[in-house]
Amino acid sequence: MNIQIKTIFILLGTTSTLLIVLFFWAFIDLANESRELESIEHNRFLMFEKSGELRQSSDELTKFARIYVITGDKKYKDFYFNVLDIRNGKVKRPKDYSLLYWNLPESERINHPLGDPSSLKSEMSKLPFLPFEFDKLDDAERNSNQLVQLEVEAFNTLIGLYKDSSGRYTIRGNSNKALAIELLHSKQYQVAKNKILAPIDEFQHSLSNRTNKANAEKIQLITNIFIRIYIILGFALTVMILTFISLTKRVFSPIEYLTKVITSFKEGNKLTKKKIFYHDEIGTMIESFFDMKQEIDEDLKRLEFALSAGHQGWYELNPQTGKFIVSEEYAKLIGFTLEEIGSDTKDWQSHIHTSDKAGVELVLKKFYTAKEPVEFTYRRLHRNGTWVWLHTVGQAVQWDVNDKPIKIVGVHTDITQSKLHEFRENMRNQVLELLIKDEPLNSILTSVLNAVENGNPDMICSILLSDKEKTHLFTGVAPLLPDFYNNAIDGITIGDGIGSCGTSAFRKTRVIVEDIQSHPYWKEFKELAKQANLAACWSQPIIGTNNSLLGTFAIYHRHISSPSEEELKLIEFIAHLAAIAIEKSQINKERSLSDRLFSDTHEGIIITDEHGIMVNVNPACCNISGYSREELIGKSPSILSSGKQSPDFYRDMWKSLKENAYWQGEIWNRNKNGEIYAELISISELKNDTDNTINYVGLFTDITKSKKQQEKLNLLAHYDELTQLPNRTLFNDKFHLAIKHSIKRQNQLAICFLDLDNFKPINDTFGHAVGDLLLVEVAKRITLNIREEDTVSRQGGDEFALLLGDIYNYSQCEIILQQIHNALAEPFVINGQRHDISASTGITIYPNDKSEPDTLIRHADQAMYHAKLAGKNRYHLFSTEQDQLAMTQHTRLGEIREALYADQFELYYQPKINMKTGAVFGAEALIRWIHPDKGLIPPLDFLPIIEETPLEIEIGDWVIKQALSQLSNWKLLDIELEVSVNISSNHLLSKNFISKLEKSLSNYENVDSSDLQLEILESSALSDLKMIGQIIKKCRKQVGVNVALDDFGTGYSSLTHLRNLSANTIKIDQTFVRDMLEDPSDYAIIDGIIGLARSFDRKIIAEGVETTEQGLMLILMGCEEAQGYGIAKPMPAVKISEWLTEYQSNSQWIAYGNRNLTLQESKIEIFKLAFAQWKQQFLSNIQSSPDGAKSWPITDKTKCPCGTWIKRAKQEQLFDNSWLETINQAHDALHRIADDLIFKYNDGDIYYAKKNLPLLQSSFEETDRLVTSFKSR
Repeated sequence: MNIQIKTIFILLGTTSTLLIVLFFWAFIDLANESRELESIEHNRFLMFEKSGELRQSSDELTKFARIYVITGDKKYKDFYFNVLDIRNGKVKRPKDYSLLYWNLPESERINHPLGDPSSLKSEMSKLPFLPFEFDKLDDAERNSNQLVQLEVEAFNTLIGLYKDSSGRYTIRGNSNKALAIELLHSKQYQVAKNKILAPIDEFQHSLSNRTNKANAEKIQLITNIFIRIYIILGFALTVMILTFISLTKRVFSPIEYLTKVITSFKEGNKLTKKKIFYHDEIGTMIESFFDMKQEIDEDLKRLEFALSAGHQGWYELNPQTGKFIVSEEYAKLIGFTLEEIGSDTKDWQSHIHTSDKAGVELVLKKFYTAKEPVEFTYRRLHRNGTWVWLHTVGQAVQWDVNDKPIKIVGVHTDITQSKLHEFRENMRNQVLELLIKDEPLNSILTSVLNAVENGNPDMICSILLSDKEKTHLFTGVAPLLPDFYNNAIDGITIGDGIGSCGTSAFRKTRVIVEDIQSHPYWKEFKELAKQANLAACWSQPIIGTNNSLLGTFAIYHRHISSPSEEELKLIEFIAHLAAIAIEKSQINKERSLSDRLFSDTHEGIIITDEHGIMVNVNPACCNISGYSREELIGKSPSILSSGKQSPDFYRDMWKSLKENAYWQGEIWNRNKNGEIYAELISISELKNDTDNTINYVGLFTDITKSKKQQEKLNLLAHYDELTQLPNRTLFNDKFHLAIKHSIKRQNQLAICFLDLDNFKPINDTFGHAVGDLLLVEVAKRITLNIREEDTVSRQGGDEFALLLGDIYNYSQCEIILQQIHNALAEPFVINGQRHDISASTGITIYPNDKSEPDTLIRHADQAMYHAKLAGKNRYHLFSTEQDQLAMTQHTRLGEIREALYADQFELYYQPKINMKTGAVFGAEALIRWIHPDKGLIPPLDFLPIIEETPLEIEIGDWVIKQALSQLSNWKLLDIELEVSVNISSNHLLSKNFISKLEKSLSNYENVDSSDLQLEILESSALSDLKMIGQIIKKCRKQVGVNVALDDFGTGYSSLTHLRNLSANTIKIDQTFVRDMLEDPSDYAIIDGIIGLARSFDRKIIAEGVETTEQGLMLILMGCEEAQGYGIAKPMPAVKISEWLTEYQSNSQWIAYGNRNLTLQESKIEIFKLAFAQWKQQFLSNIQSSPDGAKSWPITDKTKCPCGTWIKRAKQEQLFDNSWLETINQAHDALHRIADDLIFKYNDGDIYYAKKNLPLLQSSFEETDRLVTSFKSR
């Protein structure tokens, strides 16, 4: 070897040595930098993990706290404190403790290996945090402990613990779930939560920036090392090329080989190590190179492993050329190989999720201007068709001369699991919130499916719900499935091989059908699926507690598709979430039903604690008791005690309750208003698992009404239902006791039988309702007027029986009965209508009447009958003579009835005339009894006997027929008269009166209905004013007969009578006519009657006219028609014709009738008639024998007819006052003389009285002159 070669070799050796040193140095630097890069990534991973654990522990605490407060399940409370204890190092930390630990099934979590107890803070202190970063995490942990206080406070609120002013917890009431929930969702809670998350976010952001920067620096250093290596190799290659010419094959071949190796290494091709040519310096260099290459490869593998462990892959991008280079790990993240991934940016962008493309483009633009790292998140299509969530951190590291980036490097991190976890947490929280709001199940399930479908556009979701029998599935929610499809599968049978859902529900396992058209389960439904454009269906059974089937969750695809592992987890998760929603919804419904049963039931419910203190009551209890819920809670049920039950009653009740855990019975309680009510109550004892009493529940019903009904039934057996008076049964019992009492006390017992007068017309006219009210008022008035020891009983109808005990004489009985009669005679006002009745009472006295009780009642009844015959409104004492009289009465009725059938009755007629004209216009038919042996029997001897008997109606019908027959006969004789007949109210109110009257009239065609007049006693009409008024109206309007009110003025005459009793004529009773000239009261009554008749356009006729003066006075007063003995006495019909022929009218009456007197003149004439009558009566008395009884005229100058006339004339102001005063003075003087004469006469000085008559006569003449003087003026 020559010198040149040696030199070359020396140079080559020196170069080789230098290269080896340089390579070794580069290798050391590369190894050190690689280890530091690995350490940085490792520490970055650990620090992110611990900060994530701090965040996750806070989230887990929040989640478990809210679930516990909502559900009350203590399992979640235990989870809560387990998380807290692990974080604080109080319990052993699970190995590989990660975010997913609490999502593990309970069986795996229990068997999970544990490490040593170590707090999170101590774990973090072991990591290379910067001081301010550690402070941030320390602040987050400290703030988390403050949040724990809020969560513990919510737990305490849930169980009824409250913190007092001293900071101690005490029980102050029931749990307050709503307040506990509010605490965990309050603004204060959220602020405290944010104080935890904010420092963690700041820390992670700082750590990410710091480590990214360190990573970039290390990568740059490593790149620089490689550059150094490349430079060394280049230098060596240059040397070898320069020395190649002079080198022998021994040197050239190894150098050539080494060149190829270095070239392959630079290009990144796989290197193959060949046999070394020579074991010289070159061979050593080649060997060292391969050793170095091996270590570099190992370092790169470790780097790739670190990135792979963090689900990361690096990339390099030239934004100007669009060249895109990625690591093998990145390719694995998306399911491809490096060869399959394009190196063009456009190819990369074409696989980004449509929703993320716009955001990615904006981020790429930031690389052109930003000098700091840029972060963004996007979804990239996986090879299997799913989307992978990638978090990218990149930074421009090389710029061109124009300061435009030409190299961007960065790291892709797979955050799909984190996103899925976030999605599931959001879904879980959303469902829980909807459940808390008690939203409808369909709304909850729809929100779940919408969330799934929005995040996975290729999915179409459906939930079917099982029926109670677990035999069919019905459509629950399926927002995107067509209606015809939902309708078709609604009610599908659960069975093996019946579609995906039917099979899944039957087997209770997941069923995946990737191709519907070819799968046997869909044989019967594939055409339906095809019509709905459905190609695949994955179904998961929804299983509840106790492995019960609730329904199915299905995911459809429009293309043949098989699920990924994540999609299978999604299916399982959604099914689990749906199960929670369905079961919770069912629980809410059951709870709502329970609450409604508690709040809406009509039965009262009381719940007490084990000590008998009320802890809850329902609204029905409050309604029945009158107390509010607040007034009852915390009180003993004894607050409702009425005091009616003895302490022994309650002791027995509690004893039975303790022995049998149940008691039922009736209790009388008192409500808040003090009213006592009866309740039927059932009390049950409730025990816990340890058989200790925890509550008593009382369910009760108000049975006061039924109790009162029972009492009412008892009353009905012994009391009259209407008046509440004793009935016949109770009266008979009291009757026998009263007789025994009378015998024992040796005093008298009055048995009274009372019957109401005129009750029947009121009952028939105004109805039974008014009649019943009237009877009730009668019973009250009788009761108020008897003593406590007396008894009054309603016997039926309007009949009452009384027992008056301890009577010592009849006078004592009379006092009581008079009080009763006076009370009943007072007007009754029922429904605003006045009713007048009276009573007739019969009395018998025991032991004066020593008969049996039934006979005593009959005797009292007979006495009552006599009271009615005597004129009603009176009482009558029974005697043997009366008993005989009753028998006689019965006999007399029989005789009268026989007389009717034997035609012993005859009608007499008393003519009626017009006094002013003298014309005869009618006659009143009056019944007479012509007895074959006794001769003429007066009406008063037999008419009172038939009053209010059926015979009265029968005889009344006979009178009408006879009168019509006589009218017909007179018509044939050309005698035109109006015939009036007397009708009793009993007859008028009798059944079919109108129809019988019409039939009687129809039998006499020549008789006009207006020729017949019905005379009705005013006093009898008052018994039933309204009904009689209606009948009178029918008589006039329907039948056409005339009606007169007889004896008007003897009753309670009023405007109401005239308005309601529409009679044609008013008849002035003879009792007023008889004394009208002597008694100013009678005159005033007649004057008033005439005024009423004029006002109501009624005719007027006076009966009982016996003198010319009476007729003259009536004419002056305005009454022209009259009848009476002064005209003609009643006569048989056969004598009417003769009387009409011989009748001569009264000339004075006709003369008065022809005078056209003024009102003043008529008044003067009235004075003169009254004055003449007074004068005639006075002179007749004083001139007669003093032995006879005297009926002096009214001597009081203010009350005599003339004095009354003067007083009235002054009021009417028809005359001059001076003239009236002159008349008055003369009248006073006359009375002074008359008073003196009467005094002397009554004193026995007859001589003086007669001697001074001329003086009186002179006064008469002077008064007459003064009165006449007015006429002459």
